[in-house]
Amino acid sequence: MLRRGEVTREKRPGENSKVYKRGAAMFVTGVIGYPLKTTYSPLLHNSAFKSLGLKGCYFPLCVPERDLGMIIRNIKRLNFTGLNITNPYKTKILRYLDRFSPVVEEIGAANTVLIKKQKLLGENTDIYGFDRSLEEHNIELKNKKVLLLGAGGVARAIAYVIHQKGPECFFIINRTRANALPLAKKYNANVMDMSDLLDVVKEFDIVINATSIDFYNKIILHLKNNSVYYDTNYCFNLRKNGNVRVVNGMTMLIIQAAYSFSIWTKKMPPVTIMKRAIKEVKID
Repeated sequence: MLRRGEVTREKRPGENSKVYKRGAAMFVTGVIGYPLKTTYSPLLHNSAFKSLGLKGCYFPLCVPERDLGMIIRNIKRLNFTGLNITNPYKTKILRYLDRFSPVVEEIGAANTVLIKKQKLLGENTDIYGFDRSLEEHNIELKNKKVLLLGAGGVARAIAYVIHQKGPECFFIINRTRANALPLAKKYNANVMDMSDLLDVVKEFDIVINATSIDFYNKIILHLKNNSVYYDTNYCFNLRKNGNVRVVNGMTMLIIQAAYSFSIWTKKMPPVTIMKRAIKEVKID
């Protein structure tokens, strides 16, 4: 049983459980989501703290929605430096923020929180993660036909970037069509029904999955030759396909994590160290 003022750290295979005592770390950080079945964020950030010689810790906080408000209020008093926000709270977190950046106001989603003088300041680093991952994987969106699956928190950041890249056309498919309409209107996209997916997917140069559903087996054989299937998830079993480039969300995860880390510590971590920590596997 934990004593007051102690929080648990994720347990790695073969490692004894440890606790971080309140005040022992200069930078106390973590990620809030539900459920947190698999997250590489602790490995990324804790490796960055170690490589830079900073006193810091990062751990997962699996928080049911009914407890979100209570947890956020208490975190202000627990000497936290910052938080990452993941599904399903990237849009819901906004109601608890004291201030947020113009980008967060624009897209309506935050994945990073800086806690300063008990004030919650929201930022979105998913946009940098997605943008830079396109560069690393040599994916060009300009004058391309782009299909985005999803309209949630991460999809909003991706739609923001897609719009800036100047695609030939931009379509959104979401399980609930009504939820996609405001996003499409903001970024000059068109909305189609999920029931049309298999009929239209072959028309697109780039298909981006920004949902928590694994669409790979459903659509991969319907994609046209030389197209790109980009999945923001990094835990799905995305196999290589001879005619389609398949890219997972690991690069995006690492880069957005690096930007979040820099917001909390004012130091950009070595991305190569973060990549090595989780043994990134790119699918090209």
